[in-house]
Amino acid sequence: MDYLQSARSSLFRFEALQTYDFSSEKESFFEFLQTGKVDISTNQAWYVFLDQKTRENVHLERIRLIARPLSAYLRFELPYHVESQKHGDNIRIIEELQFQRLYIPTQDFWLIDNEQVLLLDYDERGKWSGFHKESNVEIYRSYKQKLVEHSDHFSPDSLEGFGPGN
Repeated sequence: MDYLQSARSSLFRFEALQTYDFSSEKESFFEFLQTGKVDISTNQAWYVFLDQKTRENVHLERIRLIARPLSAYLRFELPYHVESQKHGDNIRIIEELQFQRLYIPTQDFWLIDNEQVLLLDYDERGKWSGFHKESNVEIYRSYKQKLVEHSDHFSPDSLEGFGPGN
């Protein structure tokens, strides 16, 4: 989180996976699968971070790749996205077919202040295994620009018609 804390002007995140396996979410995700309910208070530290960056005038933007039908994980994640927006996170979505036309790697990344790229590494189940810095910042600036140009603002209504997934 130190890299994210260091942001002075912007934080951009591209989320490509349809399912993530975070140990901190296991209990909440299981509860969601059983009841369909999400306790957004479990993400309070993130909301505090977003509030802090918003007060510092850091532009927060995230683009979420969405595939049809929605995975159970994405349905679980939606209330968190709604709450994150209330704390300054500008969330956009891009549909899988549109994304494929952009010829951008399916790799999660952070672009910090348009100067630093962190590539996020996950295994085949979506379990985070670390990150590494990318030196070719310019290509990731162009990826960001393409993603923003071809994505739409997120709202729960924007996902109607995606249908429930597994």
